[in-house]
Amino acid sequence: MNDYIAGSIGGAAGVVAGHPFDTVKVQVQTQEFGGKYTNLFEVFKTVKQQNLAKGFYRGLSWPLLSYGATNAIFFGCYGLTLKRINHGELEEDTTKPPNYLAIGTASAVATLPSMILWCPVEVIKTTLQSQISHGEGTSSPKRYFYKGPTEACRTILKTSGIKGLYRGLVTHSIRDMPANTAYMVFYGMFQYECGRLIPYVPSQAVNFVGGGIAGVLSWTLIMPFDVVKSKLQVDSAKLVYRGFWDCARKVYISSGFKGFFMGYVAVALRAFPVNAITLMFYSESLAYLNKQ
Repeated sequence: MNDYIAGSIGGAAGVVAGHPFDTVKVQVQTQEFGGKYTNLFEVFKTVKQQNLAKGFYRGLSWPLLSYGATNAIFFGCYGLTLKRINHGELEEDTTKPPNYLAIGTASAVATLPSMILWCPVEVIKTTLQSQISHGEGTSSPKRYFYKGPTEACRTILKTSGIKGLYRGLVTHSIRDMPANTAYMVFYGMFQYECGRLIPYVPSQAVNFVGGGIAGVLSWTLIMPFDVVKSKLQVDSAKLVYRGFWDCARKVYISSGFKGFFMGYVAVALRAFPVNAITLMFYSESLAYLNKQ
């Protein structure tokens, strides 16, 4: 139960910190649905012209309400899996070398149940974020502008059924399983090495820096999958892409290999504070709850 509570706290704290950069990332990755940008500064400028609710924080309400739950599922299943394979809680004893195989296995296993809630939320979030107008291109599919997440969800269900909310599920899972594995393994390694080499540094600082670095590293590894995921989830009605390979092929044809790293600067700027705050709040909350 402590894992679930701590994961919920960490997830809610992280999503508020990183949503503006996430909006910018989605705008860069889904330009075919709302006009072309010449550089990242133009993206920030365009989004800034909206008020906060319709700009940087467009589509926040559902992630804010649900990311606590999705992170609770992930961290709860992660902690449970560690116990099942006789590893115990990583945070309880940082003086012993972590079992990195157990951490990686637990991270991969915990990703799957979190997808049940995570994927529909991502579909709604990216759909809303992509609809910040930047002048419709001639090749852009004409899409209805949703006023909010409830309307978007209702319309997607009406036009595409439940499968519309799970558009890009396989790509999403393929993206998150290696990302979460690298994320938690590096974080465990960072915690252990800091505890061994610089034990005088407060745990809050170690958790913050370790979480931030782990986040940037994991996102770097899976950027191509994130680009394809964003495009597929925004195109829930299959107006542009038939599936994963069709999307990947069109990205490569239009932009080459660099097309799979669209929005990386925004991703890196977002990944450090979001994951630093998420893991710091998770670790500190878990340590506090375990002491009670």
